[in-house]
Amino acid sequence: MPSFDLERIIAVDLRPQSLGYVVLEAGDSLIDWGVKDFPGGAYSVRIPLRAKVNDLLAACVPDAIVLRRRAGTDAMLPELEQAAKARGVEVSFLTRRTVKSYFPGCRNKDQIASAISERFLDLRLLLPPKRKIWKKEYKRMRIFDAAATGIAYFGEKQKQTAAPFPPS
Repeated sequence: MPSFDLERIIAVDLRPQSLGYVVLEAGDSLIDWGVKDFPGGAYSVRIPLRAKVNDLLAACVPDAIVLRRRAGTDAMLPELEQAAKARGVEVSFLTRRTVKSYFPGCRNKDQIASAISERFLDLRLLLPPKRKIWKKEYKRMRIFDAAATGIAYFGEKQKQTAAPFPPS
């Protein structure tokens, strides 16, 4: 695995019928982003999750896939992990609390998305309007959820590699 400075990850926001992702390198370089759908029922797609993940892994060649566990996606995780394992890519999970801790002062997803759009100016045009409580969440928000997970991952890596001060 390359050094931390050159580490490339795919941060994923996995939902029951879609996958939002960002590709980050060294924590501050945004390489790619997007949302892939795989709805079921009458609109089901012929390309399953594993094939979409394989395409993403082949295109981006990451060192790790990072995601948060989310209700309704437990059945999909083994498929994602198998695709990653086949390519020798590490899979890391973060908790919701860990991700939120990297955005102090942000009380909700809209504020976190705004903070991310300030950090990555390429995403500024994708920032959805603030959601009204009676409306569905915009699919573009999955990109910002994935970016928040990626930022938290690199923050956790930085904590782990920081050398403690020598005792006085």
